Amino acid sequence: AASLNSEYRFSPKFSFGAGARYTDKNYVGQFDDRLADRETITLPFDLFYELTPKVDLSLGYTYTNTEIEETDSPVFVPVFPFVGNRNLSAYETDSHFFNIGARGNLLPKLTGFFKVGYRTRSSDSSVASTTVGGLPFGSPDPVERDDTGMLGLDADLTWAATPKLTVGLGLSRDFGVGGEGQATENSSVDLSGSFSLSSYWAASANLGYTLRDYTNGDREDNQYNAGLRLSYAPNQHWRFSTGYTYTENDSDAADFSYVNHTIDLTATLRY
Repeated sequence: AASLNSEYRFSPKFSFGAGARYTDKNYVGQFDDRLADRETITLPFDLFYELTPKVDLSLGYTYTNTEIEETDSPVFVPVFPFVGNRNLSAYETDSHFFNIGARGNLLPKLTGFFKVGYRTRSSDSSVASTTVGGLPFGSPDPVERDDTGMLGLDADLTWAATPKLTVGLGLSRDFGVGGEGQATENSSVDLSGSFSLSSYWAASANLGYTLRDYTNGDREDNQYNAGLRLSYAPNQHWRFSTGYTYTENDSDAADFSYVNHTIDLTATLRY
């Protein structure tokens, strides 16, 4: 993953922000052919108006393109005594997010930003075909995907509870892609707390919940996560941290629930 953001102030009251985010996800392992690799490019554009010296209003648009690679899964063929393969061809999705929002010191102890608006998504059609023993079986089936829209939300807020304790709240409602390439609608909330141990060290904890609604099938995933983190900031530019995250995915589809443990090291440079 990589991201770049920039902002240009062209008058005392107005500024323009633009950026680019790129994500490349590749599945590896025994069943990697069943899972859909994908590349996502996101281009946000925002026009800011200085309402007060501490608060900016925003009018924004975000374009997202996702390329989902083909998958190849086993399928039972009744007329044969063995299993064939079901191939779903690659396809693309385009998403548009039209939004308004605000950023800055929104309340005496509340800082951050929020964007609320409407998201639309359109997807290419693809083809599902079956092979048995490497030979085609039956006719390919077209897979049509309807255009859809929903309320969009993106927020990251921080409340300074005490001089040493800050509490963060993240909210999101966005489109997504499931592991096998299915279209999803994702709603998430993340709550975090950070306590300053000294001028260099800080400890934090987080809780999160995500609901994934699969739009082309009768499936919902409820994902829960919790984590702890320790951070070290030797100066205003550099920050190093390490943390542990526990994730549990509870799916109403058979064999799609799991538990995941993650330990990570992070280095951040702000210039």
